[in-house]
Amino acid sequence: ARHIDLWQILPVDERSSEVLHTSYLRPGLTEAEHSKAVDMAPWICETVVDGEDFWVAGRTEPGLRLGLVDHVLFGRNEPAPQHLHRGFEEVLAAHRAQQAAILAWHG
Repeated sequence: ARHIDLWQILPVDERSSEVLHTSYLRPGLTEAEHSKAVDMAPWICETVVDGEDFWVAGRTEPGLRLGLVDHVLFGRNEPAPQHLHRGFEEVLAAHRAQQAAILAWHG
């Protein structure tokens, strides 16, 4: 079913982070469905968010920072990562335009 998961996850140090707040938004949940969503939240955070999403981001970011990667595709079936991906593309395009303008100015 369509739903929204909101996670506020902040770094503690270079190797760890802490979930400060989670929200699961889906209209019409029964009490049992709500209870199951609450029970599943720690597993989802540890297994999916930390174990998969953060791992992918951690492996991708160094290449982006060095300019070695010019194309990134992830979250093909997930609207939220697609939105994040479009944001990455906008930031990368703006950075490239800024770098080109600096090079042109210094000519």
